[in-house]
Amino acid sequence: MSIGILKFKLALTAFILMLLLNTSLVSAQPDTICTGICDLASSPTVENLFGAVNEFGLWLINTNESEAQFFSHENAINLSFDPSGKYVAVISCPNLAIRTSPCKGSLSLFDLQEQTWRELGSYDSAIENVKFSPDGKYVAFQNGFGKSGVQLIDLTTGDTFTVGDQRLTNMIIEYTFNPQSTLIAISNGDIGYGGHVFWGLSIWKISDQSFQVKTRGSLLAADLTFTETENNIAFVKYNAELYSWNYYKGIVSSVDDIVGDNLNRIRFSYPPTYLLATLSDGRLPMDRMLYVWDVQSGEQIFVLDRTDDSFTNLISINSTGEFIAYGSTVTEGKIVEVWERATGTTSQYTLSQ
Repeated sequence: MSIGILKFKLALTAFILMLLLNTSLVSAQPDTICTGICDLASSPTVENLFGAVNEFGLWLINTNESEAQFFSHENAINLSFDPSGKYVAVISCPNLAIRTSPCKGSLSLFDLQEQTWRELGSYDSAIENVKFSPDGKYVAFQNGFGKSGVQLIDLTTGDTFTVGDQRLTNMIIEYTFNPQSTLIAISNGDIGYGGHVFWGLSIWKISDQSFQVKTRGSLLAADLTFTETENNIAFVKYNAELYSWNYYKGIVSSVDDIVGDNLNRIRFSYPPTYLLATLSDGRLPMDRMLYVWDVQSGEQIFVLDRTDDSFTNLISINSTGEFIAYGSTVTEGKIVEVWERATGTTSQYTLSQ
């Protein structure tokens, strides 16, 4: 066993001792239609910068400033910073009128320096889960319900292509790039519609979109990441267990168990330095607890026990672990709070016109 995996096991063992929980795991993505904050993300290069989106548009939160900077972009629902920190990709539903029409997704790129928008594409159905490849060459997203594969746009040529097929990636839960931006791992879970097809992970080569390998049997992975260990992926199962898949040897093994029914969300940060968890009390649906753990050391660096009506269910951590932002997709106050690790103080930002 490598030192990295051993440290990972120690971190998760500590995690178990703190989690006496009891609900099912759900998707890490925010709801398509939200009344509060739709999504949160941190800049990979500017340690005190976060981005957030809601029905009004894009908000940039600089922790050195008292107010967020606003850029209009109607019905924005999802965002991602590129690795250079120069751009933000934003998915929106500009046609959405009073939240009754089906979403027709639009993907745009916001230049942080020029403060200008550029549309990359518009689509007849909803799109979600936008991400940049680690080398910044591609921006990727998932199609709406019933569409297979992950869509990639080559930002150099403008070419668009699909990774995946109808058999193994017909109902995508989550996907991730490897650090070299040569592979995509996709978690799929076909649940009921058209019968069982494939529940598991598959890996695809980006250059020619070819299938490489898949897991055997059935498993549902809610989140996944390539690890520092060669040929290895760590993933979170829907029964709240952490597993490791060596895709070269074809071995799936338990890293450790996280037992309980109150687990609402657990996912990796990007880069996968931290493990983020949102917990809920099954008896009091509005109660929320947020946890952040350092994967390597096992240190719990943040906990928030919230028993008001804020229904906090979004959390993001910056690359240095010094700032943690959190908010709610359903609370109409449209507030993001940012906690500073060094001082233990919290700043509040209202994202409303």
